[in-house]
Amino acid sequence: MADDSNVALDAAPTASDLADATQAEALNNDFIKRQQQLLYTDPDAFYGKQGEDALAATPGILDRLQRLRQEIFDAALTPGIRQRLGSALDSHMVFTRESVLRHTRREALAYRAATARNRVDLLTKQAGLDYNDPDSVALYADMADGAARVHARATDGDPDATAQAAISSIWRNAIESALARDDAGAAGTLHQQATDALSPADNAIVANQIAAAQKHLTGQTYTSGLPLPVPNPAEPLDAERALAAIDAAHQAATSRNAADFVDDPNQQATNKHFIDVRFGTAKRAVVRRKADLDAKVADWLAQPGQTERPPLAVWTQLSPNDQRAVDAVLVRNAGPSFSVAESPLDDQFAQSIPPSFFARPPVIPEVPRQLKVPVPGLSGKEGATDTPSFGKGIRPFVGEKGEAAAERVMDKQWGEGRWRSDPDRMKEFRKLQKYYDRHFQDPSPRKSLPPSYDEPGDIPGGERIA
Repeated sequence: MADDSNVALDAAPTASDLADATQAEALNNDFIKRQQQLLYTDPDAFYGKQGEDALAATPGILDRLQRLRQEIFDAALTPGIRQRLGSALDSHMVFTRESVLRHTRREALAYRAATARNRVDLLTKQAGLDYNDPDSVALYADMADGAARVHARATDGDPDATAQAAISSIWRNAIESALARDDAGAAGTLHQQATDALSPADNAIVANQIAAAQKHLTGQTYTSGLPLPVPNPAEPLDAERALAAIDAAHQAATSRNAADFVDDPNQQATNKHFIDVRFGTAKRAVVRRKADLDAKVADWLAQPGQTERPPLAVWTQLSPNDQRAVDAVLVRNAGPSFSVAESPLDDQFAQSIPPSFFARPPVIPEVPRQLKVPVPGLSGKEGATDTPSFGKGIRPFVGEKGEAAAERVMDKQWGEGRWRSDPDRMKEFRKLQKYYDRHFQDPSPRKSLPPSYDEPGDIPGGERIA
């Protein structure tokens, strides 16, 4: 802050001098207060601005300070006040102007450094986009050299070291972009051209990545040449035979890989990964095709009173065994009035088809199984009502324990026995067991028993849905 001794009270002032000096002090204080607001405390204060904003605001703040100085000076009513106040305000303006310009110079350097850093970042990104044009990448590296040196000078850094790091970053990003797009050839070309431009650390990193990419390419090429039996989509699907054929080919491919690359265990491991993925994908396709086909057949057979074969587009995709199984279900659907002897199916074969052959076979039990009834007045933990949603609406059979009911519900939801090795599924099983044990009881003999509901695809013991 400027020295204000020139507005101090005189040693032996007159009444007029005392009044002028006091008024000058008050106006000087008002200037200091409003200057602090402009520079420090206002929401848009100048010293809170950085970079480009500070540069843009410098002319404006100097103008506002000058206008503030004139406004305060014009408020002086007497020559004595103006004489004392003018000297103080001039001192303030000289000091404040230098402070404002120092802040501006600092922020100008910071802005210049940030602009140069941003230029290097943009050039690095562009090199990744144009990775397949080595000449353009080289040009971006030259431009990054200049921008990095500007950044170093603005931050008192080492221009040579900063430029070398920027150039290396340009080439490394171009190489890694090529590898990310599985273009090992372009990556190799860039690496050969950038050997001297890459830092030792960046060179080692991209060299390892290129070597790994080459192994991947070798593995993919090798795996694609191995025989893989794929079912003909125009022919009936024998899923069991197709999966067995794929498994046998998978084993043969694995053995051949082990023999062909016995001296290169790393390449052998890479090949095995691609072999496992390729043959696993083929098996998954067969399983999906079979599941889709079974679902279509199950939907067809689930129609009430269905005795017709599925549409030809579905029927011709079924294997002979599956066709015979479908015919067996249709014979059952024909009811007691249809004589099995009149059916072209072998009776022993028809009887051997289990009711669960398809996802939703129309099995109608001869004697409805009776269900337990809810225990009234239970809630919260007492009633184990936090049961999994897929288990709600299903009642145990009369005389059936909660464990057995929970087991058949879990088998239906997750596949028979497949849930037992999964901790989360076992938690669901225990919740269902508690729910069925605590929430249901055998009905009183005087009360009528609710019938079971075993529609196609329903879980035995499920509630009837209106």
